[in-house]
Amino acid sequence: HKQDRPIELLPPEVLQSNAFKLNALNSNETAAAKQKKMDMEDIVVGYKALDGWKNEAEGWNGYNPFIELITPENAEKLGVPTYFQIINKSMSLDEIKRKYKEKEYLACVQPYAEFKRDVELIVSNAKEFNIEGDPVYGFAKEIEKIFKKSEKERKKRRNL
Repeated sequence: HKQDRPIELLPPEVLQSNAFKLNALNSNETAAAKQKKMDMEDIVVGYKALDGWKNEAEGWNGYNPFIELITPENAEKLGVPTYFQIINKSMSLDEIKRKYKEKEYLACVQPYAEFKRDVELIVSNAKEFNIEGDPVYGFAKEIEKIFKKSEKERKKRRNL
């Protein structure tokens, strides 16, 4: 019988790769489960685009204002004591990374849509709190541009 044959294993580095895990779609999975896996793959691609910019950005003397989550406890230390008088919900690249690692996006009905809202929140918060011409406002426009490019690439990949 074919079933009695030993299973040939792939090398561990292939089995552990994100691409393998995300593309190993079980034929018994529902369409919703398959969509979630594709969404998670898209989140990885989108985050990598933003993370690449994050790591290259000079910001203010090497500081990138979108990495650390602004909280009521650290707003003054970060030089934005009035932040929560204007902004209702803070978002950062580190918070997006945390939500991905802790599988919060996976728990959403539409993981990619939630990820997209978080990226858009970073941009809208920066534009709302800062005036045009401020470096942070300019960085927000840069993130927006990078994310729009990533979105176009996603639509091509997914034939959307």
